[in-house]
Amino acid sequence: MDTSDIMVCIGILTDMLPKLRGRLGLTQREFAGVIGISRQSVIDLEHKNRKITRAILIAMTTFFSLHRETALLLYRNDLYSTNFMISLGFTEALIEKIFDFGE
Repeated sequence: MDTSDIMVCIGILTDMLPKLRGRLGLTQREFAGVIGISRQSVIDLEHKNRKITRAILIAMTTFFSLHRETALLLYRNDLYSTNFMISLGFTEALIEKIFDFGE
């Protein structure tokens, strides 16, 4: 797997994390509890003071992909067209089918 593709995914998620949390009305503490990290880790991710591991990347993608409003944001920002997401089974076609928002 090309690490630059993973870095694209990480960039999308870290850039959008506050907005994604906001769409779901989650505090940093609530979001941290959902994906199994500390609140401080969420703060560090949002300020880009911490790198996202693959496990956190997958947990975040899975969580946000389960909600229409955040899945749509990620879809519009091309997260699901990256090779890394496709290798995990998160494809544009799957997200379009689940949420019926193909363009």
